[in-house]
This record gives sequence, structure tokens and C-alpha cells, in this order.
Amino acid sequence: MSFINEKIKELGDLLPENAKRRSCQTKGLILQKSVEYLKILRKDKDIIQPLLLKIQKLDAEMVTLSEKIQQLDNQMQIQETGFLDYAKVSHAASPYHLYDQP
Repeated sequence: MSFINEKIKELGDLLPENAKRRSCQTKGLILQKSVEYLKILRKDKDIIQPLLLKIQKLDAEMVTLSEKIQQLDNQMQIQETGFLDYAKVSHAASPYHLYDQP
């Protein structure tokens, strides 16, 4: 088997199952389905990339807001008790403490 034929067969093996079943697995169809699949992947990437950036921004904002909540909790504790209980501060230092289960 020639190098080109091997690589075309490898491309056919990389296609999703539904594309494999619909085609007769001729070289031309494998190449056509490969191009179609690559276009789908590129479109998906173009959709996902901005969403990932938005998630990163929201995650950074959540950390900032969590730190602000911790500062406000500390201030409230000082006002109520006159001192800061560091045992509570260390637990809430994680930006994800809002998700902790008691």
C-alpha cells in the first residue's frame, strides 16, 4: 500500500462513525468527508473559543467577588465581636468557599 493510500485510510479511520457509515470509503469520499469534518471542527472552535474567554473572565470576577465577601465578613465579625477569628478566615480564604458544604 502506498504512503498516500495509507494516509487516506488513516483519515477515514479518524472520521466520526456516522460519516464512516454513510460513505463507501472510496478515496474521494474519505477526502470529502474529512474536509467537511474539519470545517465542522473549525466552526465549533470558533464558537467555543469566545465562550472559554468569557468563562475565564467570570472565574476571575468570582475570585475578586469572593475576596470582597471575605473582607466584608471580616469587617462584620470585627464589628460584632471586637476581634477577628482567624480560624474562620482561613476556611473562607478559598475563592470557592461559597460552594463548600457545611
